[in-house]
Amino acid sequence: MTVSVDMMDRAMESELIPTAASSLPAARRVLVFAPHADDEVFGCGGTLHLLAKAGAAITVIVATDGALGGLAGERETAALIAAREAETRAAATMLGYPAPVFWRLPDRGLRYNEALLAKLLDAMQAAHADLVFAPALSELHPDHQALALAAAEALRRLGGERRIAFYEVSAPLLPNTLIDITACEEQKRAAMRCFRSQLAEQPYDQRIAALNCYRGYSLGADVRAAEAFFVTKAADLAPTQRAARLETELAACHQELAAMRASRSWGTTAPLRWLRRLLRRA
Repeated sequence: MTVSVDMMDRAMESELIPTAASSLPAARRVLVFAPHADDEVFGCGGTLHLLAKAGAAITVIVATDGALGGLAGERETAALIAAREAETRAAATMLGYPAPVFWRLPDRGLRYNEALLAKLLDAMQAAHADLVFAPALSELHPDHQALALAAAEALRRLGGERRIAFYEVSAPLLPNTLIDITACEEQKRAAMRCFRSQLAEQPYDQRIAALNCYRGYSLGADVRAAEAFFVTKAADLAPTQRAARLETELAACHQELAAMRASRSWGTTAPLRWLRRLLRRA
């Protein structure tokens, strides 16, 4: 049998990314983990709206207080935290699911450890969740990474037919599921506009809308917007201890480097390092 290059290209595309919109996941009890107030809307707000309309019970947990997510000097920390929580409650109302639960852990303070795992396990069991949303393992922000690792490991320990849907915010993922949100595209845009404290930094709503538009690329002209996920079962998740160990080792390296840079010897030798760089460019 002769296989043309064109046939090979088509096969590769269909294996790498869905070429048809996926069905809405069948779920009765949905649990969403958001590192910060707004991630749940940016990452999967359209899909959550569709699930709510389909009758799913949705629980959203915002892990951190978001105290570092504002323009420096704009307002007191407590006021910023309160504003961000009010914004995400308003967005939840707009998308049709209950007000989120706020853990108020320190912003940029999430760490993959047994304490975080225990909180996630308790939340999954309390919600009786059959579908869990969490940030993708490919996310760039350290809070997103820690929560992704912990959610994956917690669900793996629970096992069974439970599923996890990893969503994208700060970095595109390689999806196996694309949900068409064309029908609620405007509602998601309106919900994103609720986050005024964050939009003052940059137009996140426009960035995410562009990402959702791009996600319709492989789905055809009728799909104006889609959300991308990597969905898998608890039984198919591999242990994340190795990834967590690497993360811990990397954090230790960063701490050692910071201590070295803060040392007196590092400051004393700074002119010599500058001179060496200058001579190398000469």
